[in-house]
Amino acid sequence: MEKDANNLRSGSDSLQNDHGRFARAIGSLGRIMRHGFVAASVVTLLGLAGVGSAQEALVKAGGTMTSVESGGIVKIDERMYEVPYSARVQNWKEQYVSLQSFTLPTRVYFEYERTGGHNVIHLIREIPQ
Repeated sequence: MEKDANNLRSGSDSLQNDHGRFARAIGSLGRIMRHGFVAASVVTLLGLAGVGSAQEALVKAGGTMTSVESGGIVKIDERMYEVPYSARVQNWKEQYVSLQSFTLPTRVYFEYERTGGHNVIHLIREIPQ
């Protein structure tokens, strides 16, 4: 009977040890998850800040376009801007047209960003006269 009692005690000690190992493993997992959550939060916030700054770089302006040069360069209010092939070019009816279809000088609304030392237009729209 003493043997049975000793076996029961050693069995309960074994269960307590297993429970302790399980609790430590769960505790470690909890710490890993907390650190992972913090890291994911930081990455998300930095990503949102990057998106915000990219949108802030877009400048909306208006002016008088006086020349269209070869290579997609236009002059608006004495400043030179690049107009890449991907830019949206619209007449006053908001129809897509080529830069050469504008009668110069003409008033325009445009959106551009400063990229690598150049002013790059994304949208240029003729303003009705």
